[in-house]
Amino acid sequence: PDVRAAEARLFAAQFRVRQARTDLFPKVNLLGLLGRQGTSLSNLSFGGGNFFNLGPQVQVPLFNYGRIKNQIEAEKARLAQAEIAYRQEVLNAFEESANVLSNLQRQRERE
Repeated sequence: PDVRAAEARLFAAQFRVRQARTDLFPKVNLLGLLGRQGTSLSNLSFGGGNFFNLGPQVQVPLFNYGRIKNQIEAEKARLAQAEIAYRQEVLNAFEESANVLSNLQRQRERE
């Protein structure tokens, strides 16, 4: 379970690095609005009170490029920490397994 948890943390750190990199690229959203308006319930029929709006929204990272690069580097550092923690958990698991097998062998020899 400890190795699986460390592996999950490693995958999450890798995902956060990829997610931080996506902030470097422009984002395009398609926004829309549709509705009716009227001063009373009887005026909400189909007629001149209908309105709609449709259009794109584009976000380009021009002025916060340095902040985004710093965020990517921070996520990379967290990924390196997660990799070290994962390796340490794997080594601990091997050590615990070796100790159990060694103790089992000594127990059998005593018997």
